[in-house]
Amino acid sequence: MGSTQNALQRQFSDRIRRSQLDELGVVATPAELRVFGDNEDWSKAWTAVECRVFEELLLKVFEANRSALIFNQSMLVSMGAMRFRGVCRHLLTKGNEAGMYYWKSRIRRLDTPNLRQLAGLIWRSGAYRLMRRPC
Repeated sequence: MGSTQNALQRQFSDRIRRSQLDELGVVATPAELRVFGDNEDWSKAWTAVECRVFEELLLKVFEANRSALIFNQSMLVSMGAMRFRGVCRHLLTKGNEAGMYYWKSRIRRLDTPNLRQLAGLIWRSGAYRLMRRPC
């Protein structure tokens, strides 16, 4: 029963995401659609490629909404950047190097984390580097 409900919920979530992209006039690649849904499934280990694809889709959404003004632009950018940061933070928490992509991303420049959030991300990035250092 639980897995049936999860699959159904996932289908509805995918439809809503596609509908929102369509409303904005954003044409997403299959890779973008996959990561747009996958960022909810933390059993998958992303690489920097998936982070970049997710970033590119978010940037397309921001640009499309800038013209269409369907959603509040500042709220959309803020929430999208926060979600992107959360994805990268989570990856770093799991010891996944892909989370380091945040620091070179264009979305980082749009993000406005508070001091605590920024310190946490810096700490996780440093901890990841220390874990990777040979003994």
